[in-house]
Amino acid sequence: MRPSTLHRFHHVTAGVRLELTWDRTPAKGLRSVLRRLAFGGPDPSSPQVAVRQVSFDRAMELLNASPEHLDAAEAAFRQLGYSVQRLEATGHVPA
Repeated sequence: MRPSTLHRFHHVTAGVRLELTWDRTPAKGLRSVLRRLAFGGPDPSSPQVAVRQVSFDRAMELLNASPEHLDAAEAAFRQLGYSVQRLEATGHVPA
């Protein structure tokens, strides 16, 4: 899974849902605009650029390990720059 601006993870065993949002504002200024026009691609402040894939994968491993590692996974995602909200999973959770 690639870093993105929004992720929702349903942890059925723990009965919670984690919502990750990327709240950093896009890079502004003439240099940033010129770079995007000349080279294209994602914004330098986007998670696709700012978050290392290896670090994201490690946080995902913690999330998938067991319910006991949920706090560690939450902390890892926060350290990567995500805002994390933990909600109780209610209703039907898609398989």
